[in-house]
Amino acid sequence: MRGPAFNLVNGALLMAISVVLTRFASFYVLPSIRVGFGPVPIYLAGLLMGPIHGGGVGALSDILGFWLNTGGYAFPNPLITLAFACRGTLPPLLLKLLGGEISFRRLLAVLALTEVVAGLLLTTLGLSQILGVPFAKLLLPRVVSTSIHVFAYSLIVYPVYVKVYSLLGGACYTPLATRR
Repeated sequence: MRGPAFNLVNGALLMAISVVLTRFASFYVLPSIRVGFGPVPIYLAGLLMGPIHGGGVGALSDILGFWLNTGGYAFPNPLITLAFACRGTLPPLLLKLLGGEISFRRLLAVLALTEVVAGLLLTTLGLSQILGVPFAKLLLPRVVSTSIHVFAYSLIVYPVYVKVYSLLGGACYTPLATRR
């Protein structure tokens, strides 16, 4: 059931959904804080297809999204692109490292750690370079928004992942079994 065509088609679909959710179905609270659900398809790509495909979906969705809607900037920031790639790469690797079944709590912890690396460190550093604002000044509002995002992402990713995993009959990348 799974093969190169499965990963290509589903990766492209998740990438398109991520671009739409990130660039067109989100809004800015502050210049450094965007509220939206663009990372959700990237997390799902990593969990369903593995860290390599998840990282590719994340990086390519950022690059494609930048080409479609630049936000007024001349070129994509490599740190932000790396943050998008980390969102697809880190969750399956961290879940495998933790071992055991995938539960909501484990996924919440993994997404929290991923967002600390991708959202707080890499993205904030990239925004600091783009906006010319000191890293420390951007960090506090982003800590608040990231903590809210992590919980919201977990509430969406976990049930979708469990449902897709069961529909595919386990024929997808999974570091561990899921608890139902």
